[in-house]
Amino acid sequence: MSHFAEFMHELISMSQGQLHDTFTKTYGVLYKRNAMLFVEYFRELRSFYRKGNVNLQEFTSAFFATLYQKMFQVNSLTPPVVVMSTRYVTDRLMLQVMNPQYTLDSSYLSCVTRHMRQQQPFKEVPSKVAASVKRSMVATRVLVKALRSGYKIAEEMRAVSVPLCYFFTRLALAKLH
Repeated sequence: MSHFAEFMHELISMSQGQLHDTFTKTYGVLYKRNAMLFVEYFRELRSFYRKGNVNLQEFTSAFFATLYQKMFQVNSLTPPVVVMSTRYVTDRLMLQVMNPQYTLDSSYLSCVTRHMRQQQPFKEVPSKVAASVKRSMVATRVLVKALRSGYKIAEEMRAVSVPLCYFFTRLALAKLH
């Protein structure tokens, strides 16, 4: 049983490592500065796997909202110019990369988050990711519970003496006919 749990933790870690490698190559410093956001997401996935106490749909939505905000936050290596306007929510997602000279205040970032659902910067990716992750994690948790139950039943059956086990098997077979 513990081998399967180890295998699942290994799969989650491998997924996290592959994402980290891909995003480091693709987005470089921009990803590295915000990597903790992804680390936290995978930490919550592990928590859900262990305890089931995380609402994956809500957490994935919050993850993408935070990611969207991070895309608008200032590049700390450049001198800031404050942008106070909140009416230009439709600015392209790569504002930070293409215009790192801007510093966006908290009201702008709040506005960005409020309008995220309308703008759909990630299209249907957040809902698809949430549904896919939830489906696979719930199925995995059900499988783990079933394996644990099966293991307990097998252990109890081993503890039963042979004549008693033989009696119950014959009784069960008799009921089937």
